[in-house]
Amino acid sequence: MPASILPVLYLAPAIHRGGGMERAAFEVLDRIRMHRPVIAIGRECTLSGVRHIPVFAPRRPAIVSVAWFRRQARKAAHQLDTGFAAGHTTGIGASGGPVDVAVAQYCQEAHRRRVGVVRGRGILHTWYHHVTLSRFCAEERAVYQSPQLKRVIAVSRGVGRELIDCYGVDPAIIRYIPNGVDLAAFRPLPGGGGGKAKLRSELGLPTDGMLACFVGGDWRRKGLRPAIESLRDATGVCLIVVGAGDQAEFGAIAAAAGVADRVHFVGKRPDPHRYLQAADVYLFPSLYEAFSLSCIEAAACGLPLIVTNINGSEELVEDGVNGFFVEHDAASIATRLRTLRDDPILREQMAARSAEIGQRYDWDTIAASHEAVYVELDLLSSLKRPT
Repeated sequence: MPASILPVLYLAPAIHRGGGMERAAFEVLDRIRMHRPVIAIGRECTLSGVRHIPVFAPRRPAIVSVAWFRRQARKAAHQLDTGFAAGHTTGIGASGGPVDVAVAQYCQEAHRRRVGVVRGRGILHTWYHHVTLSRFCAEERAVYQSPQLKRVIAVSRGVGRELIDCYGVDPAIIRYIPNGVDLAAFRPLPGGGGGKAKLRSELGLPTDGMLACFVGGDWRRKGLRPAIESLRDATGVCLIVVGAGDQAEFGAIAAAAGVADRVHFVGKRPDPHRYLQAADVYLFPSLYEAFSLSCIEAAACGLPLIVTNINGSEELVEDGVNGFFVEHDAASIATRLRTLRDDPILREQMAARSAEIGQRYDWDTIAASHEAVYVELDLLSSLKRPT
C-alpha cells in the first residue's frame, strides 16, 4: 500500500442494505474498498471485502445503546496496529464519537428546534424522549466542535446550513455529497400501464385508480397522519405504506378518517422498489429530513413527488415540474393529489422528469465524491509528515 493512501476506519453500529443510513454506508464503502483498505467497526456488517471488527452493544434503550457502542468502537479502534490506526476515522453523525470525517445524515439540534420532543405515552415516556434527544444533541455538538474533525460530508446543503447554525461548523470543511440510488433496481417499470397493473396484481394492491406510495419508519415525524387524512378529500386515491411502524395506531387514524379501505400497510420490505414502481405518485410530507433516501429512490423510479419543502427535497424537486411542495397538512396534500389524479398527462410529464433527475444520484458517482474527500485528506497527511 503506497504510503500516501491511508485506510478508512468506519465506526457505525450497522452496515447493510437495509435501512437508510446503513444502506448509504454499505453502498459507499462497497466502492471505496476498491481504492483503499476499509475497516468496519460495528455491531453488524454484511459487506464483503472489508475487515470487520465486531463490537457488542445492546439495541435498546437508544440512549444506552449509542453510548455503549461508541465506547466499544473507540476501544477497538485504539487497539489496531499502527498502520491502520493512522487511517481516516469516519462516523455517521455522533455514532462513533470524535472522528476525522463525520457523515452528516441528520442534525439532532435542528430536529429539536423544528419538531421538538416527540410526545410519548405518558409523562415518563415523554420525559425519556426529552432526555434522550438532549443527550444526542450534546454528543453531536462534541463531535462537530472537536479539534480532531477535518471534514464533514453533509448529505444536503440544508443540513450543512444547520450544522453551521447549530454547532458552528467551519463552512470550509464541509463537502456536500448527497445519498445515492441503485439505478439497476430503482428505475421506471418497463411496459407502461400494463406492466404497472400486472405488478400491482402480483403485490396484492388495488389495480384501479391512482396509487400513492409512502416509504419509511418514524411515521409521526415523516407525516403519515396527514398523508392518510388527505385521502378524505382525494377520492379514488389509495395509499400504500411501506415500512415499520405502529399499524394499530395509524390504522385507527385511517378508520377515523373513513379511508381504512384505501390505506394498505405492507410492513418493512426487502424490495421497496417494486412498490414504488407499482405506484403513480410518491407522498412524503415529513417534518424533518437531512435528505430522504426514499425520495431519491422514488424519483429514480419515475414518480411525481408530493413532499414538504425541507432539506434535500429542495434540491430534488422542481415545484410544478417533477412534483409539488405541500405543507404538513391534509388539505394541502389533498389538493395536489386531486391535481395529479385528474391530469394523467401532467402525471406522465412529471414522472419522466423525476426519472431524469434520479439519474444524477448513481451510487458510483456518489462514492467517487466520498473517495475524493479521502484523497484530499491523504494529501494533507503526507504534507504533515516529517521529511
